[in-house]
Amino acid sequence: MKLNITHQFSKAADTYDQFSTLQNHIGHDLISLFPKTISGNLLEIGSGTGSFTQFIHQTYPKKKITCIDPSKEMIHEAQKKQPLSTIKFKQSSIEQFKSTTYYGGIFSNASLQWVEHFGEVLEKIKTLMNKEGFFIFSILGPQTMGELRNCLSKFFRQSVFLSSSFFLSGESLYEQLSQHFEFFSITEKKILVPFKDSLSLLKTIHYTGTRGRGLPNNHFWTPGTLRQLDSLFKTYFGRVEVTYQVFFITCRS
Repeated sequence: MKLNITHQFSKAADTYDQFSTLQNHIGHDLISLFPKTISGNLLEIGSGTGSFTQFIHQTYPKKKITCIDPSKEMIHEAQKKQPLSTIKFKQSSIEQFKSTTYYGGIFSNASLQWVEHFGEVLEKIKTLMNKEGFFIFSILGPQTMGELRNCLSKFFRQSVFLSSSFFLSGESLYEQLSQHFEFFSITEKKILVPFKDSLSLLKTIHYTGTRGRGLPNNHFWTPGTLRQLDSLFKTYFGRVEVTYQVFFITCRS
């Protein structure tokens, strides 16, 4: 994960849970892909504040879970929720993670879109799976927040590219997964999320640490310019809303 992305998540650690309704929604959907039984210990990649860790533990209460995240602030928040001896947290990116354990289940919720070299990460994950292992994850696609991208382009009168513009498409995901896994499945879902106004949307992005590369010219919003952005949303979409493109993926060893 890029250092600036980790820094943004670290700054948002103490506000993340308050604004992460969408991430929890995706996590609930991801649970439906969990197999009834898993052979071996579990690994969670990008565990953040530990909300999805709770879902994993509730599904597999007797399993040992190792949770990794590159942000020590996120790890600190997660440890407050998970005092159980079966859950261990480690500050590490998946790229830097080292383990002598082979895992029966590897999970990640709305995290892997931030990695720089997805194919290399897939290869790393494959080496961590045992012979009966599952790799189950959700990942955001490039159509995420397309409405915001369009309105910002109108506002700035130039093409605006959000971090989500560079997320992997379904076709790219399929191509890269097929190079590393013989058995996998992909399901796509689009989640439309309305907001009271543009300020509420921008606050959610800020307080979950998901602003990525930010806006052109380090723009600062004023009440007047926020009203202009509200007007653009209402003109083109009827209200302030954004779509999240989510891919749910299951891989087998």
